[in-house]
Amino acid sequence: MNRFCSHKLLAPLLSMGIIAASLLLSGCDEKSEQESEIHVNFQSYTPTSGTKGTMLTLKGEYSGVKHKDVQVWVNDTKTDVINITSSQINVRVPNGAGSGPVKVVVGNVEHIYPIAFEYLVATTYMVTTYAGTGQAGYVDGALDEARFEHLTWLAYDKKEDVVYSLETDVTPQRVRRIKNGKVETVVDFSQQAVRLNNPRTIEFSLTGDTIFVGNDNANNPGANPHAVAILTRDNDFKTVKPYVTYPAATTEHVNFAGINPVDGTLIYYCWPAKLYKWDNDAQKAILLADIKPLILGHNGSYGNVRFSHDGQTIYLTLRDPYQGILSAGYDLETKTLSRSFSRFAGTGSWGSNDGQGTEAGMDQPSQAVVGSDGNLYVVERFNHVVRRITPSGSVTMFAGSPGSGHKDGEVMSAKFFEPLGITIDKNNTMFVGEFSNNRIRMIKEEEVED
Repeated sequence: MNRFCSHKLLAPLLSMGIIAASLLLSGCDEKSEQESEIHVNFQSYTPTSGTKGTMLTLKGEYSGVKHKDVQVWVNDTKTDVINITSSQINVRVPNGAGSGPVKVVVGNVEHIYPIAFEYLVATTYMVTTYAGTGQAGYVDGALDEARFEHLTWLAYDKKEDVVYSLETDVTPQRVRRIKNGKVETVVDFSQQAVRLNNPRTIEFSLTGDTIFVGNDNANNPGANPHAVAILTRDNDFKTVKPYVTYPAATTEHVNFAGINPVDGTLIYYCWPAKLYKWDNDAQKAILLADIKPLILGHNGSYGNVRFSHDGQTIYLTLRDPYQGILSAGYDLETKTLSRSFSRFAGTGSWGSNDGQGTEAGMDQPSQAVVGSDGNLYVVERFNHVVRRITPSGSVTMFAGSPGSGHKDGEVMSAKFFEPLGITIDKNNTMFVGEFSNNRIRMIKEEEVED
């Protein structure tokens, strides 16, 4: 091989070596440069609770961090990383993650936040048929075989976790209860020695051992003087006993009789648009309020009373012909009104629109109940719905859609037919008694399916 040829072969080899070395050094520099560009400083994340699909924002400093560098877990369940900026990482809570720590790994750096994530189950309210075939009648038995007629009032027995119903404007008028999965008759008023010709409401005492029965006795004090009667647990509520009688009752037409949930005072509302409290020791009715001036002088407005849980606010639901709810303050020490009645919700005339206070329209608001959330829930007979009213007077639709019918399902698409009774049990399950559907419906919060 001549000198020239050997130089020609050596040159390319040297060149290739230089290039390879250059590439190797370049790769090392690039890797070193990339690692030096990543800067991480973990701070906090929000929100710390939520349902599946909740977007979590991991706040901090993420200089040079790429999507492939990041992994996040919620309670050991890996999440989907949505996007990354220099100041935050966004991830979505996976279905079924459960409550637990939030862990993030960026490159080889791991961090667990000191505050664990609280996983909330997504829920909605569902309406189902609880008892009754829908056919009018008087049949005891299994829930899906029993028949009701003219359900007008419901009450809850907290001692036995049992729902009671009252059926009126029908013969015989009766009190029923649902116990151990069956409907049974407790009292047939036509078979009692103490006769009540028009019972309107049933309400439990504070102890739960007495049921007060408000009786609209059609101004017949001689033959039927019982304005308020009682049923007692000592004989399984099967015997009607006198309690408030005319003329001591002062009125013959009691639409509602119930008690203050704190001091146990018996309060009753009567047809002449007056509210009384009963002094059992003195056997005397004491006038609390005459509300005729607030309802345009109407004597005949049917009414029922509910108290706030602290016993210091009275809600008076009225219909026929006034359509609305009044409220007043109640002093637990003096057992008198601390604030006079004023209009709380409803225009006073027929309507169906939601709104604030007296801007809302109602149509035959009937029985009401105060939920564990402090809101007032009212069934409206001719709007065929359940309305929710906040303590500040905001009126919104809670259950039911316009028009009468019978449809179970999601709460806002369900249909009722002349609901008159409502009560709530210890689990916040709501029961609605329907006058014309002859059923008791149940409204319960349920998990949303995936």
